[in-house]
Amino acid sequence: MSSLFGLFSGEKKKEEAVEFDRFGDWFRNELEDMDGFAWSNVEGRYSEIEGSVEDLDETLDRFKGQDLPEEIAPRLKNMAESNRKVLIGQLQSFIDTFQVPDESGYADVYEFLKDKSSEIDKVSEKIKKSLMVLDKVQSEETSKIVSRMKEVEEKLDIEDDLEKTISILERYDKARKTREELKDAEMRFENLESELEEELRVREELSQKLMEVEESEESEKIKRRERDLGRKEDEIRKMEDRIRGEIAPLKRGLKKLKYFGTSTDDEKLLDMYISSPLEATRRDEDLSFLQEVVVELKEKLSSDGLDFSDEESERIKEELQDFDLGYISETLGELDELEERRGDIEDEILELDSEDIKEEIRKDLERKKEEIENLRGKIEKTERRIEDLEESLEKSSQKIEDKVEDILNIDLELEGIKP
Repeated sequence: MSSLFGLFSGEKKKEEAVEFDRFGDWFRNELEDMDGFAWSNVEGRYSEIEGSVEDLDETLDRFKGQDLPEEIAPRLKNMAESNRKVLIGQLQSFIDTFQVPDESGYADVYEFLKDKSSEIDKVSEKIKKSLMVLDKVQSEETSKIVSRMKEVEEKLDIEDDLEKTISILERYDKARKTREELKDAEMRFENLESELEEELRVREELSQKLMEVEESEESEKIKRRERDLGRKEDEIRKMEDRIRGEIAPLKRGLKKLKYFGTSTDDEKLLDMYISSPLEATRRDEDLSFLQEVVVELKEKLSSDGLDFSDEESERIKEELQDFDLGYISETLGELDELEERRGDIEDEILELDSEDIKEEIRKDLERKKEEIENLRGKIEKTERRIEDLEESLEKSSQKIEDKVEDILNIDLELEGIKP
């Protein structure tokens, strides 16, 4: 039982305020000045423990110097001699290796007492049988050894007050670590807030820059030229359709010409006129190939060399009469001019175009948005961490105050808990 248990019953509590940073030193000073606390003088208590071990050593030496009685039975004598060796060996080993630590902190004291108590308990277990045997032949000497061992065990007992003291100091150390974590978290929070403020400023600058680019005079010029480009592309599509429409009536005749054979060596170009007439005109220089196959088609229609019905043959002949190669050539020339003008407009747009700039700004804005969201997530997480640490620190401080009241009868108020 604690040496201080119930000591302060009925005594008026003292009130004291202590800065959190000073608590460790203050608490140790209070313990050292307090009567009745066994460990207020650690070095003195260590000396007492060493003294009890020395007493055990002296008692063991005297035990070694005493012989077994001659009158005991041989069998019992053999057992006693064997058990004397066990007892002496175990106790001498414990004594020879026993050493108090250089450290005098209460946590070091606690670990020392715990280790040595465990050690002597193991020794006691190992020599228990030997003590029972030797008690029959050397009762007085054996009793003295048991008595000295009990003295050592009592000196190594961990008292309630020491456990409470260790508990307070351990909680204080934990609270100090929590306080450091809180300090780091608060600093991290401030840095994140500053970083967020900077990112928001940069985002605003980018948004303003994008708006200025979109509203610039060049943008208006681009829009006008894009409308011009759209009109030119409509004209080009119409001309392309006219060329396709001019060649389309020849398609059936060209297929027959291909089937029955043609004098031309360029069957690939003939296939293109059947499947992709506009592209074929681009390959057919001066439309000379088209002119040749039209002449051949007329000749074979006249000689019934394509196996058409009379009605079909007449219809294709009429279409050939209407076929105007010069119109196609003229239209292709106009188409070339339109495409050239379209290219000029596209070049103008490229010169004026700020779309690349706008796209780059938009990408920067998107990146900034992700960075800002990420920062806000970190800030929110850090805020929660700060709240948890503050709550933990408050609880630890309250428990320290309660335990101090229990052991010192002081109504303690810890100040400056938060960093």
